[in-house]
Amino acid sequence: MNLELRHFIFAVLILLVLLVGIPVLTSLSKEKPDYTADNQRLAELQRAVNAYARQAGQYPLALGTLVPNYVASVPKTSTGEDFQYNYETGQVSTPYPRPKGMETIKPTTGNIPLMGDAITGLSVNNELDF
Repeated sequence: MNLELRHFIFAVLILLVLLVGIPVLTSLSKEKPDYTADNQRLAELQRAVNAYARQAGQYPLALGTLVPNYVASVPKTSTGEDFQYNYETGQVSTPYPRPKGMETIKPTTGNIPLMGDAITGLSVNNELDF
């Protein structure tokens, strides 16, 4: 085998090791979520969102709006990521899939219609079973 072919084969092998090895190593080094701790933080945030919505008549536009009246600070997940938040539905969630059997904490405002419901008439329709 000539020298150029050996260099080419060596370069291809190095490239394969890098392409396969780096993603494998980074996925192994990722911290696994602490589902129990994250569920507690998520429940705290969801309760705060619900309390804000009951008082203000609408969901907050961002979780930061809850500080300092509803939470001392917006917590992060056990892996250091931000919780996901949908201001249209008031739903707080984790940035990773939840394990089977772990309950989902739903947004609720009791019987107080949110501003968006009042504007669209959804609360009236729901009350009258349209």
